[in-house]
Amino acid sequence: KPNGGGSSLATTKVDVKEGLHKAIDAALTVDREVIIEGFLPGTEVTCGVIEIDGTPAALPVTEIVSDGEFFDYEAKYQGKSNEITPARISEAMMAEVQRQSVRVWELLDFRGMIRVDFMIEDEVPYLIEINSVRGFSAASIIPQQAAAVGLDTTTLINTLLPHPVQRTPSTW
Repeated sequence: KPNGGGSSLATTKVDVKEGLHKAIDAALTVDREVIIEGFLPGTEVTCGVIEIDGTPAALPVTEIVSDGEFFDYEAKYQGKSNEITPARISEAMMAEVQRQSVRVWELLDFRGMIRVDFMIEDEVPYLIEINSVRGFSAASIIPQQAAAVGLDTTTLINTLLPHPVQRTPSTW
């Protein structure tokens, strides 16, 4: 996959070594750096973390079920996946994914909001990606997770704003 890409553009799953060069060439159309990763099978989940009054708070975990082999561009933007919130995982696993997501936030000193992706294999959550620049449309995952805990988009945005500046017409 392209190192600096997003939305899984030009990301390819290679099943036989003969397909590797074609996959690298595709990734190089998006970025000059390519990441080659091993494929980890399992249940894909993602957890949003938002900042509330300076403190990270984990949102409910979402399970990603792609119609294809992985959560690629078509799955994300052309409706070829199901995003299930809350994820169909045990409460203990939900709590662990949320705990690890908040820990990532703290270790990397994030602000605002992030989304942390995991693959769960044999009841072990493996961190696969941190999305610091994630979508924010009505179909995006963090607004879906916020809605699951009763936060509409306006409330979510207001929660993420540090301290709104009080303005009067004389200060405009």
